[in-house]
Amino acid sequence: ETITSAEDIDRLKKHDGYTSLRNLFIERYGPPDSEGFRRAQDNFGRSLAGYSIVMWLLLLRDRHNGNLMIDAEGHFFHIDFGFCLGHSTGKQIGGLVESAPWKLTAEYVALLDGVGSSAYQRYCTGCVEAMVAAHEHADVILTMVEIAGTRSKFPCFQKVPLAKVVSRLRKRLFVGKTAEQIRADFPKVIEHAREHRGTYAYDYFQKMQQGYAMQ
Repeated sequence: ETITSAEDIDRLKKHDGYTSLRNLFIERYGPPDSEGFRRAQDNFGRSLAGYSIVMWLLLLRDRHNGNLMIDAEGHFFHIDFGFCLGHSTGKQIGGLVESAPWKLTAEYVALLDGVGSSAYQRYCTGCVEAMVAAHEHADVILTMVEIAGTRSKFPCFQKVPLAKVVSRLRKRLFVGKTAEQIRADFPKVIEHAREHRGTYAYDYFQKMQQGYAMQ
């Protein structure tokens, strides 16, 4: 699917006068109390919640800012699904290989008004409910991965045995737990992802290696 009217975060950060995603949204959509800003902020939070769970379930890697985009309405996108399901770039810094559950930087949190705000709480609720929804369809998701991985030449199935891919995915889908248990436990995963040092380490590596903007 082609994403239109969008720009990668690396390029956004390299615009003249860029200071933060929050200030970029204020410049584009209006002051924080305006309808335009709130709509764009909500678009960002909702889409970030969805992609957070996609990153978690598929183990999406190579999460540098050249692979992350924001469109004209504020929606967040992850592009380039080449490294997933245990197949990583192999770039390791201090024992960390993109070890965060997903990318949740201080800038993302600030755009959502900070920890404890209603916007950030909506993001967290979106993550939890998306996880519950995925859990409800775990059998279908696992079957699709098993079918896709059988005699597959995709790197993610060549680098990691299919049985291990499926077993790890079962754990990330919380198979065997109830929806209530997921709602109680998954906020800990969100907190673990927030401003994770592995995210900073990988961004720093990509800045040194490829020149991508950090965080």
